[in-house]
Amino acid sequence: MATEMPININDMVKETADVVGVGGNYSLNGAVAGFFSFVGSGFATKKVIYRATDGIDIEIAEATVNSGSPDTITRPATDGDIIRSTNNDSRVNWASGTTVEIINFVNASRMKSLIDALELLDAKGKILTHSGSAVMAKAIGATNGHVATVNSAHAHGWDWEAQAPGGSEHIETIDASAASSVEFTTGINANHRKYIVHGTHLTGSADPMSPQLDLSDDAGSTWKSDANYDFDESPVGTPSTNNTFLPLGSTGTAAGENMSIEFWIFAPAVAGYKHGWFRTVQTTHAGALDANFETAWRFDLNSGFVCNGIRIRPSSGTMTGKFTLIGYSI
Repeated sequence: MATEMPININDMVKETADVVGVGGNYSLNGAVAGFFSFVGSGFATKKVIYRATDGIDIEIAEATVNSGSPDTITRPATDGDIIRSTNNDSRVNWASGTTVEIINFVNASRMKSLIDALELLDAKGKILTHSGSAVMAKAIGATNGHVATVNSAHAHGWDWEAQAPGGSEHIETIDASAASSVEFTTGINANHRKYIVHGTHLTGSADPMSPQLDLSDDAGSTWKSDANYDFDESPVGTPSTNNTFLPLGSTGTAAGENMSIEFWIFAPAVAGYKHGWFRTVQTTHAGALDANFETAWRFDLNSGFVCNGIRIRPSSGTMTGKFTLIGYSI
């Protein structure tokens, strides 16, 4: 990718120049008394914004300064490259013998565009970086779940890369209030190898409030209620097979009673039987630890099942609490 030449700015740069017509370049005559020349200010071969006037007409444009005998400023080749002028924003047709006063200049609209380019993020979340010039260049857009890393081989010094093993991504948090269900139907895909749902300080309107979990393969349009959910609390429990949902424990409605859950699913985007485990902590109204258990589970509907939706719902009534979905790249 070609790098655009930066715009150079300096104070107190002013010269007179001879010019003819619309196609002639500015032939610089040297600095006006009390000011500096363009070449003397270090602008040789560099791009500047100039403002030229004979006291009547004005022309403002970007151009390159050339060192020579005499020094020159190359005018734009087309009217469309003129920033502003008294000739309908086209090149001024300077009369033969015209001498103009020409200065290094940044007009308001150009300054605004340079400032606007300093935005760090665009509307799509792409990071804007400095490419070694005054031009702000947009770095390569990232894939969801990728992270920014230093990369000296990239033109901008960094790039997007897939997360290293062990990296995590917060996908969604739902604050449920008297909800009939909580559904996660976006962000469950091949970007991560496992997903965890945390449900904290859960309470319900019915006693007992028993949260149940269902899976979906069509992003929540339907939920699997086939008798294919198995779970095993061994060695403290007995395996339970052919359930139509996964039971995640229960809590009551007395003051202080609540529960928290943690549900794991491994490789949901890989076709096949699904498995993982869940952990439940229940607290009684007296503040005592009522139950604390871990349970392995599996869902064996068919060998082609791909999970992209998780729903938690109370067995009856409604539930309140905070639910968070996190993806892990391991």
